[in-house]
Amino acid sequence: MRNALAEPFQTVVVSANTDRAIEAYELGVIDFVAKPFSSERLKMAIERVRNGVRHEHARYLTVSVAGKATLIPVATVVAIHGDDDYSSIEGLDGRRHLHKKTLAALECVLPTDFRRVHRSHIVNLQYVVRLLTLDGGAREVLLANGTRVPMSRSGLKTMSKDML
Repeated sequence: MRNALAEPFQTVVVSANTDRAIEAYELGVIDFVAKPFSSERLKMAIERVRNGVRHEHARYLTVSVAGKATLIPVATVVAIHGDDDYSSIEGLDGRRHLHKKTLAALECVLPTDFRRVHRSHIVNLQYVVRLLTLDGGAREVLLANGTRVPMSRSGLKTMSKDML
C-alpha cells in the first residue's frame, strides 16, 4: 500500500482487512472499500477520486526514496511546492522530497491546516510566521524555517483575517 501511495495516482483500497482502514486513511488513501462491497459503494469511491473529495485524514505523505517507500509525517511539512508534474515536499529542516503526485492530488488528502496560497504553493498554516508585503504590492508568506513563498491575490483570499 505504501508504494502505491508514492505514485502519481490516487489510491482506493479494496480489502477485507477492515482493521487496516484507519492506517490506510492515515497514509492518505482517498477511500477504503470493505469486502464484500456493492457496486454502489464502489461507484461512490470512484466518484470521490473523480471529484477530488478532500478527506483530511492523512497523517503521513509517502515518497519514494531510492526505490523505497518513506513516510513523512504531515505535521513536519512546512510547504509543498509545484515542480512540473510533481510536487516538492518541504520539511521544517528545509529538506525537500520529490513526490510523484501533483499539488491538486495532494490537496485531496491534506488536513485543513494546509492552504493553497499560489497556484504552485501550498503552506501549512501552523508554520506561517507572517505575511509580507513587498515593494510594488506583491505578497509573500514567511514560514518558520525561513522559507518565503509567493502569494497570489486568490491565495490571499484563502487566508483568515487574523493572519493579515
